Amino acid sequence: MTPLRRFAVAAYVVAAVLVLFTALDMLQAAWPLDVGLVNWRVLVIGALARILAMPLLGLVLAYGAALILEQPRVLRTLAIVNVAMAAIIPVGLVFYALDVLQLRDQVVAGDRSRYDMGIFVSFSRYGLGFLALLGMAWGEWGAARAMRVTRGPEQVEEAAAGLVFQAAGKTESPSTEESA
Repeated sequence: MTPLRRFAVAAYVVAAVLVLFTALDMLQAAWPLDVGLVNWRVLVIGALARILAMPLLGLVLAYGAALILEQPRVLRTLAIVNVAMAAIIPVGLVFYALDVLQLRDQVVAGDRSRYDMGIFVSFSRYGLGFLALLGMAWGEWGAARAMRVTRGPEQVEEAAAGLVFQAAGKTESPSTEESA
């Protein structure tokens, strides 16, 4: 097993830890579930916004590992998971906004600016998470398609490197730049 493949396997393990244990930590913090309380819903959804970066990091690691191990099926699966998660965010934010507005009247006048800032930060995190999920899904789907089209491992690496260069804003692939 090459060192790059060993790294990819370790990346999958770390990705699973980041996604699963973050979800379990959140479930533990939200327990007992009391979906009927507005306060509980606002606190839990706000807490989810604070920890959103960890599962996103895990998904990026899984994306990288799938690229290294040249696994187009895993890339397509990750793309579908990311699109599904991205689809949940706007729907959840509509209900979150309604709860936030309902709860805002109960906040003491002196604490409203802190409350409003916290809500703004939560919405910003969800918005950036939404964009990150869609961006990853687009890249994963494109990489899976490139792997399907190409045949040899060298061609797969070149296609993946080309996607990285496109994401970085460069127009030429690394092989084109080296020959110039």
